[in-house]
Amino acid sequence: PETAATEAELKANRASEMGLDERFLERPSFAIQRCKAAANEMADKASDAFMLAMDVLKNYDKEKAEAVIRLEQECDEYEDIIGTYLVKLSGHDLSREDGQLMSLVLHAINDYERISDHAINVVEAAQEMQAKGISLTSRGSLELDAFGTAIRDILMITDEAFISSDRNRARQIGPLEEVVDN
Repeated sequence: PETAATEAELKANRASEMGLDERFLERPSFAIQRCKAAANEMADKASDAFMLAMDVLKNYDKEKAEAVIRLEQECDEYEDIIGTYLVKLSGHDLSREDGQLMSLVLHAINDYERISDHAINVVEAAQEMQAKGISLTSRGSLELDAFGTAIRDILMITDEAFISSDRNRARQIGPLEEVVDN
């Protein structure tokens, strides 16, 4: 019981640090904007984790691999805290626009958490390659660079589109996704 209270207090403190204070729930439009801002921070962490993981795959570095793991754990924490806050917010009167933004943020935090999970998968592949003494061929390295560039651009455009709510910017992702898919 004492540990649970301490964990709840820590989570509440962490939520406040993210700008998700319980008092803001009485002002839903402001609260949803705070959620979006926290999701933006999460996006940066997920992008950093994935790009760092790509570096680890190309040139294994234990400290960078550990940094990816920490970033993924932070993304998990962000998803939990933002998601919990959004559930609390959903019990308040939301405008149609705020409801749409809430839905967007919920989907975004899920996607950002998945990106950080994929970063872990990349690090695990790099660790397996390291353990087995396997390295990329020069062609493999070039292909990885091309994928890395396309993924970096996709993450950057996604982040910009989310921050500015720019659907036209988001549409630019399709052609880059084709590079990765093919």
